[in-house]
Amino acid sequence: MTELHLSLPGLAIIALAAARAWRFCAVDDQPWIVALRARITGETVLLAGGVKHYRRPTLHHLIACPWCLGSYLSIAAFALARFLPGVAFWVLGVLAVGELVGLYVRNLDPTED
Repeated sequence: MTELHLSLPGLAIIALAAARAWRFCAVDDQPWIVALRARITGETVLLAGGVKHYRRPTLHHLIACPWCLGSYLSIAAFALARFLPGVAFWVLGVLAVGELVGLYVRNLDPTED
């Protein structure tokens, strides 16, 4: 089976994948993704107190808001599942498992304190 079906498990995979995609875009702290976000939003840090300023604040809000960017990423995940189900099985599956790992480590792993 290499297709996602719009059943409850399929919807759970799509939801977890969209959540992971949003975290990748908005929260992950890998240096290259931080630099890319700063470039897209026009982020500059004012030296007094480390206050951030954005030349494109609307883009910053779109990226940082899980309701905003999350909605668009969910639409993309649904479209992928609908039109390219074989590809969606792998792409969304990997993202969903990555989100489950993050949720486990954050909430259930006793060594992560």
